[in-house]
Amino acid sequence: TDFKSSFSQSETGNIWYLVWSHPDSGKGNFTAQVDASTGEVISMNTWTPTIKPQSRIPAISWSEAQKIAADLLQRLIPNRIPYLELLEDLEPLPLTSDGPPTYTINWRRIANHIPVEGIGAWVAVNAGNGQVEGYSLNWSPLSIPDPQGIISAAEAGARFEKEGLIKLQYVEPSIYVPMDTGLDQRKPLLVYRLDHPSGGALDAFT
Repeated sequence: TDFKSSFSQSETGNIWYLVWSHPDSGKGNFTAQVDASTGEVISMNTWTPTIKPQSRIPAISWSEAQKIAADLLQRLIPNRIPYLELLEDLEPLPLTSDGPPTYTINWRRIANHIPVEGIGAWVAVNAGNGQVEGYSLNWSPLSIPDPQGIISAAEAGARFEKEGLIKLQYVEPSIYVPMDTGLDQRKPLLVYRLDHPSGGALDAFT
């Protein structure tokens, strides 16, 4: 029931910071950030003291957590949904020693059928009770270039080879097995690896 707010104005945007707290310190709070220009909720986080003991076995499944997260996005940012792609390959966190894990469901922005690196949304769902613990939207107001006129993937590969971005190297695989007293059976691998200050980023137009 204790409410506080503040306002931030910068080149990247105007944001309201909202905090609702329990009157007794240490008994929980809820925070949110709202884009003052668009009215979109761009982040939320809820915190309550942990009640012990808690079962470490999830009460909801990974797919149920995805449904909860998707429903939240549909309520908060329905206009962004058509431009977001669910990252299905990310697995939930392993069981912890003091309670059930938190499922983190991630989406990334898609523009012109191309992933937009670092732009998207995530939702954290408590696996013990299905409660949303956190949410964040990262969205850039900058316009996305049209991909018309870019070089082909084959041309990009040829350029990589010409500039010497790909080099042959030996690497030793790192495998750790606790309490393993057997002989190390690892063998160095011979691989082609990107080795360049650019990290392998090639301008798609030039």
